[in-house]
Amino acid sequence: MTTRSQPAARAVAVPSWPRGWRAAAGLTAVAAGALIITGALLPWVEAFAGLLPISGIRGGNGRELAAAGAVIAAAGIWQLARGGQAAHWLAGLAGFAAAGFAGYLLIQLVRTVRDLGGDSMVIARPGPGLPVVLAGSVAAFATLLFPPSAQATLRRDPGTRVFSWTADRESVGLRRALQIALGAVWLLDAALQYQPYMFTRGFPGMLAMAATGQPSIVAGPVTLTVQAVSANPAAWNAAFATIQLALAVGLLFRATARAALAGTVVWALSVWWLGEGLGGVFTTAASPLTGAPGAAVLYALLAVLAWPG
Repeated sequence: MTTRSQPAARAVAVPSWPRGWRAAAGLTAVAAGALIITGALLPWVEAFAGLLPISGIRGGNGRELAAAGAVIAAAGIWQLARGGQAAHWLAGLAGFAAAGFAGYLLIQLVRTVRDLGGDSMVIARPGPGLPVVLAGSVAAFATLLFPPSAQATLRRDPGTRVFSWTADRESVGLRRALQIALGAVWLLDAALQYQPYMFTRGFPGMLAMAATGQPSIVAGPVTLTVQAVSANPAAWNAAFATIQLALAVGLLFRATARAALAGTVVWALSVWWLGEGLGGVFTTAASPLTGAPGAAVLYALLAVLAWPG
């Protein structure tokens, strides 16, 4: 009896691996940091048809992003080892800063390569490095939307077999009313997006108006979006309308309300930038009479206010 109980006692003393959303956030942060560092080491520009790759780490911008990746990975390791909200916020905010910086650099890189592309002596083209950095930065920022670290993950509702995190079964009163109202607004937006006119080339023409009078950091992504949508307006508009319809349905049902709120924040901020030009707040004519600061950012604010307690 004594010899069998001693190994059992020693086994109990071994620290257990962190579980739940703490483990998910920590592992995501570590992977995101490693992805950012990898992107900084990869070529950002390839000259002479790829014969001369230039990695991001050769410049100061690449080294700064690599340092941010190291900070994010270290924060993820700290969260796995010790937990706490400080590491959680450090990884998320560092990812937000890196995403903004990488997005700005990507816009400038596309413009520079476009100017150099006509030179037969250069024939430059973008490399994979910056998009990889941007993907890792967005993943790190996304950890801020993870539930509290003490909450278990991958729990299933025996009846609906839906991940429990996607549901909000506790919100009542004003909070639930805000969720339903936001769902109704998305339903109206989806109906307007499904209008026949929006499936024509008039749709990218409407998007192009958001770049008028904007600084390059705002107008650049809007212009790229317009170019992409112009290639196939019907398909893009169908996708946008379906996303808005899915958000509406998700908010109207409790089983998917939390996931729809998270999707609302991401989609509303994307529409605010790429569809509304940040509401025109950086133009000289910005005022409430001209629509500033934009309707889409108010959707994101409402989603935050309606987030489950």
